[in-house]
Amino acid sequence: MSVIVAVTNGEKVWMGSDSAVTDNLTYLSGCKVHTVGEILYGVVGNLDSYNAIVHGAKLPGSIINARSGGDIRGEVEVTRWAYHTVLPRIKEAITRAEVKEPCFSILLGVRGRILMIDENCITEDTRPYASIGEGAEVALGALHSQMHRQGKRDHYRIAERSMLAASEFINTCRGPFFVRSV
Repeated sequence: MSVIVAVTNGEKVWMGSDSAVTDNLTYLSGCKVHTVGEILYGVVGNLDSYNAIVHGAKLPGSIINARSGGDIRGEVEVTRWAYHTVLPRIKEAITRAEVKEPCFSILLGVRGRILMIDENCITEDTRPYASIGEGAEVALGALHSQMHRQGKRDHYRIAERSMLAASEFINTCRGPFFVRSV
């Protein structure tokens, strides 16, 4: 199983993942967080869905308003854009790969915002952090305590420490841990 975390300061998003992949056995893989232009995304779920999304979905590298003639506009509604642009591309990749039982969750970081995508819905939490995967609950507790402490925040370290907490209590979450930012 997995843990993917994301934290934001409102302008930049840091997203991290563990390295464990579970399919009857737990073994180490690589980073489950990917960057395409200004978009950062992390995927958890069954291996068929993961591979279809990572290797088959042609995710956009920026937020483009289709009616603007290709110009990037700052005032695009991010959730609406993700629903009409990102989700259809993910579904298309799953269909093309003929995934029999799609099961996935995605954290999407763009322009300082964090969205959560499941099979048919997109949500955005009001908190400046989020987590998905089997280790999500433990990671959320760690994220909460670190984001609410006084003093300067090192968002990279906050992401890293929350994944470490998940690996301490969830035996299918393992390092090495990776953190990327946009």
